[in-house]
Amino acid sequence: MQEKQQPQATLNISNCMDCPFHKVLADPDPDDWFCDDDVRVYCTKANQNITTACRPYNTRNESEVPTWCPLLTTSNPTHV
Repeated sequence: MQEKQQPQATLNISNCMDCPFHKVLADPDPDDWFCDDDVRVYCTKANQNITTACRPYNTRNESEVPTWCPLLTTSNPTHV
């Protein structure tokens, strides 16, 4: 009897902003009112910050896939 193979999904993510496991959270600077709208990008899969004290319009530029990303494959470490 043959075993059924489980279907596998592949994510091609080149930026954490495209990942379903990212969250954008408020990260205001309590000592600087000018930075009240700063945000941080958080990985819910690894429970780590990807970037902090980020201006909202820079989140994509500052959210490159980190080397510690839990979705990185060993066969292709540059793509998730």
